[in-house]
Amino acid sequence: MKLLSLKEKGVSRCEFVVLVEPEEFRLEICKVIQKSLRNFSVPGFRKGKAPRKFVEKHYGTEVFFNDAMNAILPDVFEFLEKKSGKNILRSDRTMEVQAVSANEQDGAELKVESNVLPVIELNGRHKGIKFNVAKKEVTDEEIGEEIVKLLQRYPRYEVVERPAKEGDRVKVSYSVFSDGEEIEDVKAENRSVELGTGRLFPELEAAILGLSAGETAEVPVTFPESFRDNRLAGKSVIFKGRCIQVEEKLARELDDDFAKLLGKENVGELQQALREALEKRNDREFANEKNRQVMSRLVDLVPDDVISQSRPLVDERGEQLTADAIAQIKRFGFEMEEYLELSGQTKEDFKKSIYKDASNEVKASIALNSVASEENISVSDEEVKNKYKEISEGYDIPIDEVKSVITSKQLYDDIKFEKAFKVVFDAAKYDVPVEEIQIDAEN
Repeated sequence: MKLLSLKEKGVSRCEFVVLVEPEEFRLEICKVIQKSLRNFSVPGFRKGKAPRKFVEKHYGTEVFFNDAMNAILPDVFEFLEKKSGKNILRSDRTMEVQAVSANEQDGAELKVESNVLPVIELNGRHKGIKFNVAKKEVTDEEIGEEIVKLLQRYPRYEVVERPAKEGDRVKVSYSVFSDGEEIEDVKAENRSVELGTGRLFPELEAAILGLSAGETAEVPVTFPESFRDNRLAGKSVIFKGRCIQVEEKLARELDDDFAKLLGKENVGELQQALREALEKRNDREFANEKNRQVMSRLVDLVPDDVISQSRPLVDERGEQLTADAIAQIKRFGFEMEEYLELSGQTKEDFKKSIYKDASNEVKASIALNSVASEENISVSDEEVKNKYKEISEGYDIPIDEVKSVITSKQLYDDIKFEKAFKVVFDAAKYDVPVEEIQIDAEN
């Protein structure tokens, strides 16, 4: 292929003229013929049995050209990106492809007009971006707080011979009667429940409070109209319950037995495991906040006039986000008007929110695209292949299904932008707060 010309039409749109060499074009035509010849009907031949020359004589010599050009377009886009350095946004809605000429002797000359991601001159400004979040150290007090939570989460219980009170764990059995007939599939046997947690009907729980082991109670209960079991919704029934056992909840002590209950050999091992878990949490929180700050300040490097001139990109992304949001709202069973009423938004509020997100996404893409350009970041076919494999294995979906949903172009950009952000992230610098400088000076 040859890039014959490149014309920039603003910061976010380009016109390319490319020549598909005769040999490449003829090869693509042969592939199309092999796939599609069986679909043609020619008088005097059974469908799909006419030789190529008779098909061309009947339908015209260019009959295979359009399919050949459409088939080779992905290769054309890939060539144009590599040759021009432009990140072409391959959207059917905004891309225009026109055949200037096409024949087997001279090849195919195509004019492609498409939106592209702009590249701004960073001149190294993406390196040394400041962030002001520091990773928190785990303190003994935090470990102590976590141990208190664990002790509360795993209390011990002791059987007592007294009436049940709130906070006790009781073992109960009950049956439900309607019009004197027992409802078999509603009864419970030896069910353990902590009183005061709301896991029983209020009337039944009130009746069990004060019962000792072996005592019984009967209580009328009226189910709400909205009850999930239609047989019982709005119905009045009689619960007959029996208290089998009463257990008092007691606080545990921090000892090796408690550590073993949680799978650790002793208290020291439990404390070390908690320290490691808290350190991982702090690492995640630090990385997330650093990511947010660094990306926010990188995006700030994109001038407002570049975004205003890239309005077609924002509009296109805004339409995609709007369609996705509406589809999600419908999946939850709401119409748009219902959702707006429930969320307290107007249509204008909804649109502004969507297009603000779209603008931010486009700014982020421009910023990362510019970093990738300045750092000469490339992505190999092997990396794209491995990414497909990673997604396939991670979601347990065949690779062909993944490819039907995610294009290689999308993965190529994702990998490129990940690499670009890593460069920025790794080069970011901690902006030491003034108070820390003062403390260090005093020390």
